[in-house]
Amino acid sequence: MSRRTRSLRAIVAMTGALVAGVVTSPVAQASQPDTVFIDFDHNVRVLPAGGPYCSFPVERVLDGRLWDRVYAPDADGTVRDIAWVSDFTYTLRNPANGRELRSVLAGTVTTYVYADGSVRSVVAGNDINFTVPGEGRLTGYVGRYEELLSGDGDFTVLAQTHNFADSVFPAACAYLG
Repeated sequence: MSRRTRSLRAIVAMTGALVAGVVTSPVAQASQPDTVFIDFDHNVRVLPAGGPYCSFPVERVLDGRLWDRVYAPDADGTVRDIAWVSDFTYTLRNPANGRELRSVLAGTVTTYVYADGSVRSVVAGNDINFTVPGEGRLTGYVGRYEELLSGDGDFTVLAQTHNFADSVFPAACAYLG
C-alpha cells in the first residue's frame, strides 16, 4: 500500500473516531450510509527531515472539511467507503525560508474492502496539484489512481494516469529548499 494511501486512510479513520455521524432520524439511519466529517483549521504537522520527505523539516498544513461516507456491506460482503473534501487546501511550507506550495483539493477516494480481505482504493480528481506562479504545474496527484492490496499482502497499482506522481516530494522539496 502506498504511503499516500496510508496517510489518507489515517485521516479518514480519524473522521470516524472524532466526529459523530451526520444523520437526522432513526428512519434515515436505517436506509442511509453513515456520513461523518472533520474540520481542519490550520492543522499543522511537521514532516521530519529525511526520507521519504525533504532533507529539511517541512510544515504540512490542512484547512477545510474532510467528509467520509461508509456504506453497509452489499450482498457479497463488500464495504464501500467514499471520502471527499470541501473548501480544502493542502500546504507544504519550509519554515526556514517561508517558501510554500498550496493546492486546493477536489475529487474522491473510494475504498472497497472485500470479503476475502483484499482492499481496492480508487483516487479520482485533484488530490494535490502544486503550481508555481509564472511557471505552471510543478507536481501532484491529478487524474486517476487505482491500487489493490490482496488478502495475502500483494500490492498492485492497477491504474495511474500520467499526471499522478509517484511522490510529490522530490519536486516539492527542490522548490521549497
